[in-house]
Amino acid sequence: MFVVRFFCIVLCLSVLVAHAYDPDPAIAYAELWYDDCNHECTSLYRECTPWSYWGMDCCGYPSKGGDCANFISQCLIAGGESGFNDTKPNPPCRGFPCGKEEIGANNLGECLKQYHGWREIAYGKREPMPASMKPGDVIVYGKSSGWGTHIALIVRVEDGKAYIAAHSSPQFDRVYTYLTGSSHEYYRWIQAPRTVTSVAAPTVLQSKDEPSAYALYTLDGRKVIADVNLTGFSSQTAHLPRGTYFLCPQGRFAGTARPIVLK
Repeated sequence: MFVVRFFCIVLCLSVLVAHAYDPDPAIAYAELWYDDCNHECTSLYRECTPWSYWGMDCCGYPSKGGDCANFISQCLIAGGESGFNDTKPNPPCRGFPCGKEEIGANNLGECLKQYHGWREIAYGKREPMPASMKPGDVIVYGKSSGWGTHIALIVRVEDGKAYIAAHSSPQFDRVYTYLTGSSHEYYRWIQAPRTVTSVAAPTVLQSKDEPSAYALYTLDGRKVIADVNLTGFSSQTAHLPRGTYFLCPQGRFAGTARPIVLK
């Protein structure tokens, strides 16, 4: 019975390691290119040198609707997202024109939710930032119709406020409410999947408890989830800050913990 319990834990945690998005390189890319374009300005706006460019604040081209989604696509791909293209009819992820990016803000938000495992946490007029939002997540700005018109990457969270990076116009470390008073006052908060990985070799859990009797603890031994559902672990931990935690049998924090890290 003990061996069965141990292998169940290993299997369930292994399934949760699949998503590879890392916010740090996404934010680093945003800081590098927010006031410039990763595109050769002697090329046409739709040519890939190596990326296209859809705004006029860098190369001086006609707006073409702006470069916000194109730029955020590039940031997310730098962070490990595989790309935003899909072969189904009328997909939100079009991969245009360079094969990986999405140039529409509304489309990119829908693409993240439908095909990349991201979750919409909150939506509304001047909707405050939900506490679970982290750097590397995104905010889609829109109109009262619900249609997204602008998208930005969260690069910092402090005192309950998100600070963003964006194109059209270039922004970095700007408070998310910077468009207040414009037509972009409806906020859609979209959260990246919270990756769970093992940070140590599997630790045999010295316990005679039933398989479901596990809890999640912080490093200092504070219980943050009383009844861990191993098959629904990602959604159960979505509200937690990134960092290292311990999974262990109920009431047996010392000496029986399996370390995991939420990214």
